[in-house]
Amino acid sequence: EKLANRPKGIETRSFSKIAVLGGGLMGAGIAQVSALAGMDVVVLDISQEAAEAGITRIRTNFDKGISRGKVDPDKADSALARITATADYKDLHGAQLIVEAVAENRDIKNSVFAKAYEVLSEDAIYCSNTSRLPITSLAQSIDRPDRFIGTHFFSPVDRMALVEVIKGADTSEETLAHTLDYAKAIRKVPVVVNDSRGFFTTRIFSTYLNEANAMIEDGIAPALIENGAREAGFPVGPLALMDEVALSLSYSADKQNREDLGDAWVENASWRVRKHFVEQLDRCGRRFGAGYYEYPEDSEKFLWPGVAEVYVPMDPQPPLEDVKNRFLYIQALEAVRAYEDGVLENIHEGDLAATLSIGYPTYTGGPFSLIDTVGADKFVNTCERFAEHFGERWKPTPGLIEQARNNLGFYLE
Repeated sequence: EKLANRPKGIETRSFSKIAVLGGGLMGAGIAQVSALAGMDVVVLDISQEAAEAGITRIRTNFDKGISRGKVDPDKADSALARITATADYKDLHGAQLIVEAVAENRDIKNSVFAKAYEVLSEDAIYCSNTSRLPITSLAQSIDRPDRFIGTHFFSPVDRMALVEVIKGADTSEETLAHTLDYAKAIRKVPVVVNDSRGFFTTRIFSTYLNEANAMIEDGIAPALIENGAREAGFPVGPLALMDEVALSLSYSADKQNREDLGDAWVENASWRVRKHFVEQLDRCGRRFGAGYYEYPEDSEKFLWPGVAEVYVPMDPQPPLEDVKNRFLYIQALEAVRAYEDGVLENIHEGDLAATLSIGYPTYTGGPFSLIDTVGADKFVNTCERFAEHFGERWKPTPGLIEQARNNLGFYLE
């Protein structure tokens, strides 16, 4: 919050006008917190109707907050008066910073950035709210990649404290400093990471969902998967979460990932299960009425019994403790990989990011603290046991093996 990672010697910048490209759930949330911070905000979408729908989302959100006594009606009215809806890129003129929050599709993102670039001044900052696409490659859509940076927000934006700030290969120190100024102005806690596919938070969170799909394919009962995750301290089970996001959306992201990686792409259980659910079973998630769960109109949702007919149940089922540890440990292991790869620059921000954004259980202190608490030797032994049963993804890193050998920790060496 005090911007300890802000580059030194660069004058602080304030923002009077910003623009948000995309008026969906994320875009509306970003516009809302920016307007509350006193900025004039332009919300641009594919049509005037779509842009105004974004304003309606903000108004509805304010109304809920007012009814609960958490939002001042006068402040809400003032914020709404500062927001303009448009479908015309000319209305972006004068915006000092834009945040792109359109579909997770490279071609769409490149198109909106190129159009915005034609209107904005040379000192404008270009932020992408992508959750996984590398910032360095997206920055090629404009002629000023030094002014391009990632700002990965979390939903719901008005309640989630964290924003993951991603430096591209060409991002300037000035752009980073001023983006951190923006984050502070909208009262977000910024964690700075280096560019890679999935960055830090999406990279480790993906393993939570992927491990759940691997368990489905292995024949572990969906109820045990969901209860194991909740018992481990995660706020929402992975199957319920994937239904909420929509399996079809995740599958589309998987296909974009496969296209981007080409020959380097490796098929995994998550790909196979999502593809089967979407293409063969037509179970695409909650909004479509069917996913891992059933969604009857007149009663509570319940886990789809048909999973056992598609994936032969394991007999016997694994102990609850193993299921819990698979969810906790796979994310911690991926966090270590991100740290050793140089994506994450320090473990403190890694623990902060995991607990503030993706629901990693706060009692652990975060993935690095978890490893220290368990002990590197026990953590490595468990990962090696899981690797024998579940595959290469569980192999501990050289750094972890060295820590276990020398009885070292991340915080206590």
